[in-house]
Amino acid sequence: MIIKTVAFGNFDEAYIENRFNDKVNVIFSSKNDRGKTVLFQSMMYALGNEPIFPNSFNKDDFLFYCKINSKGIDYEILRDKNHFIVKDSDEISHYDSVSLFTKDFFCKKIYALPYYLKDNLPNLTELFLFYQLFFVP
Repeated sequence: MIIKTVAFGNFDEAYIENRFNDKVNVIFSSKNDRGKTVLFQSMMYALGNEPIFPNSFNKDDFLFYCKINSKGIDYEILRDKNHFIVKDSDEISHYDSVSLFTKDFFCKKIYALPYYLKDNLPNLTELFLFYQLFFVP
């Protein structure tokens, strides 16, 4: 999966980062408190992660957008709370929960998440567990 654009905003303010390329990208600032962490949190949230924003950031006041490329196909994802709209070259789809987004979009078109057994029943791994792997050394 290649990240192409990350954006978040509302009617009063917005931020768009579209300077990513298909290689390694480094996000930096010589100063703290410039939005680097919120940018990555927004990307992960747009892709189905649980909210991990600071308490001072009211995520419900914003929409979150991410454009990605997976297996040669561009997808545009817009998240508003637990609603997702996904656009590819052929169709626009709506998912009204993280669970549906995970099962019907992410697992089928991005990456098939593993199942685990709980009480002898298969359960799909949640996206927040998948994204936590980013932080495992």
